[in-house]
Amino acid sequence: MTIRVTASNVCGASAQVTKTVPFDCSGGNNPVKVSPNPAKDVVNIEFQEEQISDKKTSKEEDLTVTLMNQYNLTVYKKTHKSTQFSINVSGFQTGIYYLQITKGNKKYSEKIIISK
Repeated sequence: MTIRVTASNVCGASAQVTKTVPFDCSGGNNPVKVSPNPAKDVVNIEFQEEQISDKKTSKEEDLTVTLMNQYNLTVYKKTHKSTQFSINVSGFQTGIYYLQITKGNKKYSEKIIISK
């Protein structure tokens, strides 16, 4: 989802900011489970594949996992073959992060809070 905000002052000067944020388009049936959330050191992630299984194909697809900070900068990106894995977040700053898991042409997102 892209959000655009335009602000102007009484002198006529204006500025526009555009921000793209991950958005869960799975219709409320998000197969991504994160714990603990908020997290300090490690985030455990479970991708519950049975909720989105595609009966038309039997091909196993890898999961591309991306973690972005509040400025939409990628701080972690890795391909996983397993549907359960952990991410060490102990070196990340306190804040809100967006986890995006891509499988084939489908994307799923979850918000993660890191607090120290």
